Amino acid sequence: MLLAVAAAFVINEAAAAQSTQEFLGELRLEYQGAVSVHDAAQTALRVIDRQFNAALLRIENARRTGDDAGRSLALSAAQARTVPLADARNRVDVAADSLRTARQSLINVLIVRQVELIALADAASSAQERREFDNLLRVVSNELAARENDVENDVSLDPVAMPDIEFDLRDGPTELLGKAEILEVTAARVDTLILSIDAEITQLEGRRDMERRRRDFLAGTGRFGDLQPPTGTTSGADPGVQATDSTAAGGRPISLEERIVAKRDYRQILVDERERLLFRARDFRARVRRRS
Repeated sequence: MLLAVAAAFVINEAAAAQSTQEFLGELRLEYQGAVSVHDAAQTALRVIDRQFNAALLRIENARRTGDDAGRSLALSAAQARTVPLADARNRVDVAADSLRTARQSLINVLIVRQVELIALADAASSAQERREFDNLLRVVSNELAARENDVENDVSLDPVAMPDIEFDLRDGPTELLGKAEILEVTAARVDTLILSIDAEITQLEGRRDMERRRRDFLAGTGRFGDLQPPTGTTSGADPGVQATDSTAAGGRPISLEERIVAKRDYRQILVDERERLLFRARDFRARVRRRS
């Protein structure tokens, strides 16, 4: 659907093409600004997240050593970071949404420009002019692949820090319930990360499908002549592979399909960890019931 829209916007006049190029310049600036805001929000979240987890660990360590004063201070520190942590996560979510919007807007116009350059190359009056459009087309195609790859870096946060909590024979009901609550809170954070991975998988599947449609569209134009297809891959390559992807074993590019499989494997690891945390939390709560 997106390529059909792009095709409808193909403009052969040089003046109109310049207008598209100027629009791309504006979108590039907006995208870079969104990247900077998102990076800053993630950095701030990591700082508060580590402070919060450090406070949780200090609570547990103080309890083990019988340091009531230290435990009280650590508890206050953890409570003081609860609201800032929620605010920081919200700012990351907002920044990530803005980044995705800015990136998609840039991708959409890059596709329009790509199709536009194909039409200009087809209408070129000389081989030299045709080569010039071919070079511009390669630059745009490489930028398009790079922006599509950016999805790998703009939605995931650092892995959730797992609390170091073990059963102690000296634990009373209060300590056991406190440990269960920490494990449950951590499991909820893992669940949030799972939802983020689900969103990444959905985006990768969308990119894969769009890339296939775009390649089918470009292959169907039949207007390349002596030009090489400006898609950044060799003839017969996997349509899910892009020139700017990371490389797999043997040095070949990793396909989008392989990335999707890797994300699904990582998701399963997180699901298993969440279940382990919840199982341990249930065990602590069961110990309290058996003692009552």
